[in-house]
Amino acid sequence: MPDRLMTDEAVADYLKVGLHTVYDMRKSGELPSVNLSGRGRGVRVKLSDLQTKYSTEHPLLTVSEAANVLGIAPVTLKRYVREDRLPCIHVTSHRTMRFSVEMLDAYMASLGVN
Repeated sequence: MPDRLMTDEAVADYLKVGLHTVYDMRKSGELPSVNLSGRGRGVRVKLSDLQTKYSTEHPLLTVSEAANVLGIAPVTLKRYVREDRLPCIHVTSHRTMRFSVEMLDAYMASLGVN
């Protein structure tokens, strides 16, 4: 099955970051991309590259979304990350925190919550 190619807008939505952040990530080589047109207007990112880089098959969750899933306040979630009780993904060099559904499931399972 062919790999799905994503526009910058789709990547920004998947990672829950701004469009300029995606541009910067591609420009720095942090995010591999494919140029379809040769002129820069047909640049796409492979979905499999995102899934491999961030070890998830689902779009990433923001701090607020992850806190809502866990039923805790965003500030509590950030404290858990600082205390190494909960792993997170730092999407950008600005330390933007994102969470995968798989991470939250594993955390809840470690607490004995289904």
